[in-house]
Amino acid sequence: MAYAAERVALYNNGTVNRGTGRPNQVRPNPIAAKRSRAAAAQYKVVGVETQADCASPYKMVLMLLEGVLSRIATAKGCIEQKQIACKGEKIGQSITILAGLRASLDMEAGGDLSQELDGLYRYCEQQLLNANLKNSIEILDEVSGHLSEILEAWKMIPDSLHKASIEQIRRDSLKGQQGGVAAGAM
Repeated sequence: MAYAAERVALYNNGTVNRGTGRPNQVRPNPIAAKRSRAAAAQYKVVGVETQADCASPYKMVLMLLEGVLSRIATAKGCIEQKQIACKGEKIGQSITILAGLRASLDMEAGGDLSQELDGLYRYCEQQLLNANLKNSIEILDEVSGHLSEILEAWKMIPDSLHKASIEQIRRDSLKGQQGGVAAGAM
């Protein structure tokens, strides 16, 4: 009797085929898998946005440099795998991040250093365009090398110099809106 009850339960929950009496094969559900990947991607985006909202100017520049290096590495993989659309997308994102880094430079307060970084970022943007046109991993490696040096130097800044609080940033921003000089990210 227990055996029959067990069989009925298996038939009812769909794990056994009613016609053959054999276990059903579990088939992956492509729609559920796609939804799961989309949910994971959205979760990642929200996580990055949350980090960016709470980040100090130091942390924001760090995130941008890491982001551009990550996208360049992905673009290299795309070139190797002959995924041209992916390569173009990642290089375009890299150029956009570099433009954001350039825009964050405070040319007055940063002096010569800001001028040199602006020139380097412009050069890297141009080289990324060349790498995109020529499908050149070598050019991407060159750009990665320059930006990696900047990242390593950035990481060497002592903690005491990059502990700006969100409140300080907001106060500086309000001063800029009231006619003072707005604070730059660098």
